[in-house]
Parts: sequence; structure tokens; C-alpha cells
Amino acid sequence: MGGGAGNPLIVFPLRLASRAISTVLKGLGQARYWVDYRLALARHQSRPDDLFIVSYPKSGTTLLQMLLYQMTTDGSLEFSHIDQVVPWFEVSILRGEERRISALPSPRIFKSHALGGMLPRGSRIIYIARDARDVAVSAWHHDRLMGGMDEFQKYVDAFLQGRGGHGSWFKHIRSWWAYRRDKNFLFLTYEEVTRDLAGTARRVASFAGYPLREEDLPRIVERCSLAFMKQHSRKFDPRYMQLALEGEFIRKGAVGEGAREITPGQVAAFVRKYEELTRDLRVTPDDPLARLLTRG
Repeated sequence: MGGGAGNPLIVFPLRLASRAISTVLKGLGQARYWVDYRLALARHQSRPDDLFIVSYPKSGTTLLQMLLYQMTTDGSLEFSHIDQVVPWFEVSILRGEERRISALPSPRIFKSHALGGMLPRGSRIIYIARDARDVAVSAWHHDRLMGGMDEFQKYVDAFLQGRGGHGSWFKHIRSWWAYRRDKNFLFLTYEEVTRDLAGTARRVASFAGYPLREEDLPRIVERCSLAFMKQHSRKFDPRYMQLALEGEFIRKGAVGEGAREITPGQVAAFVRKYEELTRDLRVTPDDPLARLLTRG
């Protein structure tokens, strides 16, 4: 996957960039969206070495985009926006950008927020999950910058009920959990990724079959750090076409922020729903999902 800027930057409409799925759903209706998506998916020409970074939004997708880019190039940041080299799959094919993504050199890497079963069959998937409470806090800050709900507690309540702009976190996890034993599926948590970027790079390289030189690890880790990515925020911010950006797309990236900012009642509600989820999915203590949301 080359790091050059030969591919022209595809300019996102402001709202489509960060809330593509919900925007299309509102404009076309849910049934029409899935019809259009499946038709576009049928026309898509997949490759055996395609790799998808999949998550519920605000779970570490951008971090993994940067990690994979650094691992598969010289890391020179010769792009105007990360979508230029690691496209958002659903948005790209719905906008008829097959020619653009067909021109990408192998191995192609895409990001996706699709539910389980909605990507090309046989695809290699890296799924990253994050504590739902941290996701809710991060999503509120992001959506508010895009003109979303101002009242934080109401936003969290809606998130708990699956009525947020991105649907249900719990449903998203459920839809992908069945794939966890697949040889083409790697399940990561945001917490472990941020705690050990070098170890994550090694796991991803082993999973994807990418060559990884130990001497490249310091550069990869440094450029995937919060401090470095904040310095280059416009390369990752989907709002980059605004004339005046307010607020930061890359904020704290903190672990445990959600449990500190939401109410005790909301913490308890998250724990109840999480325990129901892990019980229904028969999650064992050694599964990474078992450690994703603590009672803290």
C-alpha cells in the first residue's frame, strides 16, 4: 500500500463525512439504504488480501487506520486525509468511487462501521471494541461538534437505548461476535491497543501476514501516539473542509473517562446491559470482551 499522493483527495460533504450512515438513512429510509448498499456491494471487486478495520464509531478506528498505514508504508504522511489511503468502505461504494478504490495498490485497507455479515465474504477483519461508556462520551463530543444533541445526560440515555446517531453499541458487538473464532478475524480492544502499540503491531502483522521490522517499531509507535496524531489532526478529522474548526476531533483518547463523567444510575445501566450481553453471548473469562467493561 503506497504512501504517495497520486490519488486525488476525495472531498467529503461536511455531514456525510462523520455521520455518513445516519445521514443516508434519513435521506433514503432504512430499507432503501440497505438495498442500495447491497447493490453497490455486489458490484464491488474484492481482493484476497483486502483488510477491513471494523468498529462501532469512536472505538479507535482512526488509531488503527494510522497503525496499518504506518506498518504498510514508510509512514511519510504523504496524504491530505487518511481516507485517501484507508477509505471508509460503505461511503466509498455508495458514492460510486469504485474506480478510486480499485486504483489503490494491494494490500488495500478499509475502515468500516458495518454490522456483521455486511462486508464482502471471506474478508479479513480486525474488529476493535471499546468500553461502551467511553464510546458514549467520545461520541457525544464528536456529534455535538456536528450539530448534534447538546444535553450530555440525554445523549447518554439515548445511547443506552440504542437511539444514538450510530445505532446500538450492543447490537454491533452482537453482530460480530459470532466471527471471533474465524481465522480471518482478529478481535482487539481499544484498551489493549493503546496500552501496547508495539505489541498490537506485532499481532496485526502476524494476523495479516505483513512484514514488520523491529527497527520500524519506534517510528510506528511514535506516530500512532496521541500527541503526534493531535499535531496532524486535520489529516484525520472528517470535518476538515470547514472553514473554521471548533473543538478537536482527536481529544483525550482516555480509558475510563466514561465511568467518571456519566451518572451512577447510567453506570449501573451500562453494567446491566453489558452483563446481559456477555451472558447471552456466553463470553468466557478469557475472552477479551469479558474485560471490556468493569464495574468501576
